[in-house]
Amino acid sequence: MSKIKCKCGYVISDSTDFIAYKGHLIADQDYYDFYTEIENKDWHDATSIGSKYFNEIFQCTNCQNIIIIRNNKQFNFKSIDSESNSKVLNSHQNEKWTGIISANFYNGQGELYWYTNLESGFLQELSLTELKETYFRKYNEFQDLKILRHSFLRINGEIKHNFEL
Repeated sequence: MSKIKCKCGYVISDSTDFIAYKGHLIADQDYYDFYTEIENKDWHDATSIGSKYFNEIFQCTNCQNIIIIRNNKQFNFKSIDSESNSKVLNSHQNEKWTGIISANFYNGQGELYWYTNLESGFLQELSLTELKETYFRKYNEFQDLKILRHSFLRINGEIKHNFEL
């Protein structure tokens, strides 16, 4: 799925990983069956097994409504108190959740994407110098805050810098 339309009209993007307004929901009736099935599996098998148990859940960043996708059907739940319900799908680590930075330079243009629970951003049409400077500035900033799980700088298909937590 790449886009979900909320009842308020806002379009929710689902085009990357580690989204703060997305989660996965499992029925209590399936909870122990899921763990029993993955108990002795490797990660790849567990991921494919999980797809039959988990439903996707989204929170609209515009109106705070909750949207559950189950069997390709959309179920919408109106938020009663939008202020106290904001960011209910964020990590339990809150601001300390570790995020990502990805930088790509190809055909003379650079793109930089970053996402943490503190901030996110996307820049494009960067020169190589601008890309490197901004990448390493964000990298150092997030490293100092201890909120980075993964980053890479790719120039013309070659990884020049990589970080894995």
